[in-house]
Amino acid sequence: MYESYTFLLTPRFWAYETASCWKHEGGVMFFFRRMLFFFLIISAGFAWAQQDPDELWADVNEGWGAPYSELAAHLPENKNFVIWSIIAPKDPLDLRKADNFRQNVSANGGKTEMSISHNLVAWRCELPDGSHYMGATGDSGETIGQTALMVKAGWGLTAFLATFTDGWLSTGFQTGGIFEERSQEEDIYSVAVEVSSQDCSKMIHFLHQFIYHPNHPYRNFGLRVSPEKFEGAGCVSFAAALMKKAGVLADLFKVSERSLWANVYHFGGNDLPLPENTKVPFIPWRAQKNKKVSIQEFFGSNWNAGLKGVKLNLIDPELLVWGIKNLSPELAAFPRKVRHTEEVTNVDHGPKQVTKMVQINDQYDKQAAKASQAARSWKSKMLNQGYHLKKLTLMGQPFLLFKR
Repeated sequence: MYESYTFLLTPRFWAYETASCWKHEGGVMFFFRRMLFFFLIISAGFAWAQQDPDELWADVNEGWGAPYSELAAHLPENKNFVIWSIIAPKDPLDLRKADNFRQNVSANGGKTEMSISHNLVAWRCELPDGSHYMGATGDSGETIGQTALMVKAGWGLTAFLATFTDGWLSTGFQTGGIFEERSQEEDIYSVAVEVSSQDCSKMIHFLHQFIYHPNHPYRNFGLRVSPEKFEGAGCVSFAAALMKKAGVLADLFKVSERSLWANVYHFGGNDLPLPENTKVPFIPWRAQKNKKVSIQEFFGSNWNAGLKGVKLNLIDPELLVWGIKNLSPELAAFPRKVRHTEEVTNVDHGPKQVTKMVQINDQYDKQAAKASQAARSWKSKMLNQGYHLKKLTLMGQPFLLFKR
């Protein structure tokens, strides 16, 4: 018995963006700056769910706040640019198998402050009709930590199938604030690309459709909803859709998709209470027998599928990061490392758990090799078309600029 679901990894597993604002950093002024950022982001999260599309369209195109505004000196005037920034997981994730992810979560002590990743997109476009657009955004949601509440209630891995109806898009200035805030503790990799007016127009047109669609897809935040079908989005699926429309690194996003087989018995439902602003699909294999997945079972037993499994399709943020690193030899020389535990059998002492650090490079697995190849092929195509690569830093983070 197999069921298949497609989902795209969200900016956080459990409410990291809010909880991280409370971590001690030292310094009274820095504390108040973080508190202000916390207030702006969280209040915006609740407001966006009911925001008028006209207001939202104006706000995502309100221009660039710092630090994106600092890029203007490096961008030729009267040229169109799109920028993609990925905030890498603070602790690298191993998503080669479902249970590898459980190991990552368990190693974090099952805490709700677990950074997954986040994606931001910025643009400066002059369309063929002469109109100008300059702004930035990122898709987010799950403003009260619904995933954690679902897991505690016994939904288990069904939490990954949920759609949260409190989704929102950050404004141009808020997006810069998110970059600045998370650059304090996390690695961010950015690519800015000069694009044609036609390609910029395709991206802006899609963004306009997304915001003004009668389904209000920006209110639906989740793993399974498709932005291109105007169902909703997650942060990486939204960035992937925008970059695809702009013709930037589309193959990298495609080859970074993984298929994981998860144990069907770790999916709870159907009669358990749900947090507010949360929807789940009907769980067919629970129609006759409801199940509550205990916290001990969730964190303590293998997530890999046996005879019965559920196929989960996701975009692995580590493959995206490895792809970007391969656009620059200096970055590729320092691959990220992930903690991995496996059982090793010793003839004299029997099986034992061995934990080691594994580099995320071309030897990591076949998909990592495909990700680096996709990025290098795209770079080669761009250079052959007369582009030049300029390496910059933004808030101390690497920034790769491709321009003619």
